[in-house]
Amino acid sequence: MHEARKYWRDRLETMSFGGHVALDHPRPNDGERAPAALELQLGDDVDALLQRLTAGNAFLVYTALVLGLTIACSKQSGANEVTVFCPGTADGAAGGLLPIAVALDPGASFKDALLATKDLLSGAYRYQYPFSRMLLDLPEERRPKHLPLIASMTGFNADAPAGPCDIAALFDTAGGTTKATVRFDGRLYDESTIAHFFASFRSVLKRGLGDMTTRIADLVPEFAAVPAAANDVGDGAGLHRLVEAQVRAHPERIAVVDGERAVTYAALDRDADRLAAALAGLKLDVRKPIVIVMDAGTELLVSMLAVMKAGAAFAPVKLLSSRRPIAEILRALECECIISRPEHVADLQRISDGVGIAHGITVAYSAPVSGGDDAVPFHSSKGPDASALFWEFFKHQRSPQSVESAESAESAAAGGLRGS
Repeated sequence: MHEARKYWRDRLETMSFGGHVALDHPRPNDGERAPAALELQLGDDVDALLQRLTAGNAFLVYTALVLGLTIACSKQSGANEVTVFCPGTADGAAGGLLPIAVALDPGASFKDALLATKDLLSGAYRYQYPFSRMLLDLPEERRPKHLPLIASMTGFNADAPAGPCDIAALFDTAGGTTKATVRFDGRLYDESTIAHFFASFRSVLKRGLGDMTTRIADLVPEFAAVPAAANDVGDGAGLHRLVEAQVRAHPERIAVVDGERAVTYAALDRDADRLAAALAGLKLDVRKPIVIVMDAGTELLVSMLAVMKAGAAFAPVKLLSSRRPIAEILRALECECIISRPEHVADLQRISDGVGIAHGITVAYSAPVSGGDDAVPFHSSKGPDASALFWEFFKHQRSPQSVESAESAESAAAGGLRGS
């Protein structure tokens, strides 16, 4: 037991519990879950590839499935480290969870990632330890409040626990056919989102197993085989889901014409995904709106889509020349994050002085902006429209006891914007 505790303490020190599938609806503060489920299959082609690789070995099959889920989560969230929770198998540990944090190197091959995942799973099952006890070794602020993804497989580990989790995938490989029951909280996700995520998982698994030398960065999901239900967003779907449906149907069609710039649905959705991943990395309180301060344009649409993908709410605010009105708005909203354009940074830093805004992101389709001593190096996402979306974190002035050093702010920003 001592060795197991030490094993998990070492890993939990750097574990981020990242890789959430973006929510369709804001997470309720309380109330009963709305259990929902989809019955899905990998298909004969993927089953044949799994059989060829594993010869039916349950542990190796499970390793491939966990890696496929990890890559699908990474592609969807933009996170390079994804945590998948796996039920324990030891006597008395049924129902316990083992957090498997897979750090994906975009330049590594699928084979290398598979071997690394196999080593992680082997160690986790060798040193099984109650998850509730693991959490006692973590500071309260680092303990995951929600379990994003649980994976289990009959014939190898226990059924997915019935406790609160966003998504639970139970695989059954009886008879050589891999079936999946994907359970999810219907308050958080639409059925079409789960079907789309599973199609992404199936696609990357098929490509990776088909050519083990394929780099993780090149495992771009193909959605030609997405079930029709995944394109049926239904009445009342959010704007981000309508855009995603257009990406699946007509990715290269023009979505936005902004002056001389034309942005396709694929580019618009990709940039929104990456900004949503940056927002998710900040671990904001979804009960507090993210304030968007900018005029109409491509950047505004990207920001709105990103906030919705991150499962949060946004409040569009027009930058006023007077300090008092916008400061009162920010204080009333109790927001933690502002998204704006680079040219508004100086005004927002002045206006929000004393309000206590923790994070700021600038978004611009433009040339790089020189931000002075407090600027954080930008990260770009190039699209087929030949322009680039640049993000910068800017530091708001806060009370003396809560002001971070420039080094820690830069490190946090670089971590939040790390993309493939």
